[in-house]
Amino acid sequence: MIHIYVSDQTLSGKLIQQWSLPIVTTSTTLNQLIKDRVYHEVERLLNSKTTSRSLFIQPTATEALLNGYAQKNIDPETEYQKAIEAFKGRRYIILVDEKQQTELDAPIDLFENSVIQFIKMIPLVGG
Repeated sequence: MIHIYVSDQTLSGKLIQQWSLPIVTTSTTLNQLIKDRVYHEVERLLNSKTTSRSLFIQPTATEALLNGYAQKNIDPETEYQKAIEAFKGRRYIILVDEKQQTELDAPIDLFENSVIQFIKMIPLVGG
């Protein structure tokens, strides 16, 4: 098992959050990396009392109204599917050790202390 560093950033480079993520294998795909990240994040949210925001896991307007942000019934598979659709819709890009990844099923080699950056894209107004 190795540990990689995952960060959420804005397009301008502002760091939103960063943490270490344990990974079982050094050879993976972007699809699996997204899944590992989302499942780890859901587990972290469910086991904490934090109200911090996440790049992927956001309550719907109804959930926020009824439960507040600290909801406890988050389905990781649903959140993973949303994350994949967001990637396909180019709402964020992913850099692995400073190299942009574009293919969900392409092999990726990870190393101890690899850095994975999830960069949120900002939609153009009126575009």
